[in-house]
Amino acid sequence: GIILVSLLFVEFFLRAAGGILIVADPLEKSDAAYVLSGGGIERLEEAALLYKEKDVDLVILTDTGITLPEFGDYSKIMKYEATRLGIPSGAIVITEQVVTSTWEEAVAAKKTFKNRGISSAVVVTEPYHSLRTKLIFNRIFRNSDITITIHPVRGHWYQSKNWWQTLAGWELTVNEYFKLLAFFLGFRSG
Repeated sequence: GIILVSLLFVEFFLRAAGGILIVADPLEKSDAAYVLSGGGIERLEEAALLYKEKDVDLVILTDTGITLPEFGDYSKIMKYEATRLGIPSGAIVITEQVVTSTWEEAVAAKKTFKNRGISSAVVVTEPYHSLRTKLIFNRIFRNSDITITIHPVRGHWYQSKNWWQTLAGWELTVNEYFKLLAFFLGFRSG
């Protein structure tokens, strides 16, 4: 009995640890989807779905300043991929500022949104990254008239019910908690 109760407690704790990281605001029609850099293609695919479902009119990509050998500018590659996913080139914008962290992405987003007259945006990221994204974007957009919605990729492999069953799940969860701690301690990177 004690072993069973212990196992149930451990599973409850692990589910809660993953669930705390996952935040999803109610999805409403917005001017743009802002695709955070990093991760795989899933964020861009989710933004393409939002565009096709007419939840957004624009898709904004972040300029990371990264150049891939043999392929070229990463942001241009992502723009090409976005067009391949069905987003017209004219509906794709790349931020005006090179970024290296989620904090910098929020700052670049605010500048880009103001310059383009965007009053509402859906920020697309992976589920495990959504809480920290919400905290950072809320801080940056606190005194702004721009509405921000946090939207994790639907159907993503990272779920509170089973994230701990993979090494990648452990790495991402532990890393995210360290980055949350750094955020609360006032660090602005990551």
